[in-house]
Amino acid sequence: MSRLVQFNQTLTDGLQQGVYRSLQAWGQGWMEQHPLGFWLLSHPLWAIALCLTVLFITWGLLSAFVQLTQNLWIFLLQAPFKLLKATFSGLLLLVRVVKPGGFLKRKSAVPSPFVATEAIESQSKAELQPQTQQQRLSEILHRLEQLRQEQDALMQEAQTILLTCGCDEVQKANDP
Repeated sequence: MSRLVQFNQTLTDGLQQGVYRSLQAWGQGWMEQHPLGFWLLSHPLWAIALCLTVLFITWGLLSAFVQLTQNLWIFLLQAPFKLLKATFSGLLLLVRVVKPGGFLKRKSAVPSPFVATEAIESQSKAELQPQTQQQRLSEILHRLEQLRQEQDALMQEAQTILLTCGCDEVQKANDP
């Protein structure tokens, strides 16, 4: 029996030493190929700090990915409504262009200089008699003269406002 125990002990020791040597050779080879791993094993506090840094960076990247995915889903869910809104506003614009005097046109409190031009154009279209180029040119020149007079009046009013405010530097900069 002692022989059997001795054989068992020898076999166990040999097996242990063989496994130990193979693991040791593998570990030494790995350490030689990866010196950073050896340094981390020999400096455990730095290894913990590095692991925590990697963990926080990974956490931040994952949260950025989650936020990107969330924004993508929100965009995809809102896209049909935005498309409908753009289509509807485009149709409204088209209706305004096709029917300028229609029910969709806004009433402006300040008269636009284009209103008079539109009125002249509508009058010329309404008239059955064709106008000569000379008459049309005289109407255009008359309208331009009215606009120049209105501009001069507005400039005069702006200058009086600036003078009453004490903004002389602005007036000097605008004088030719």
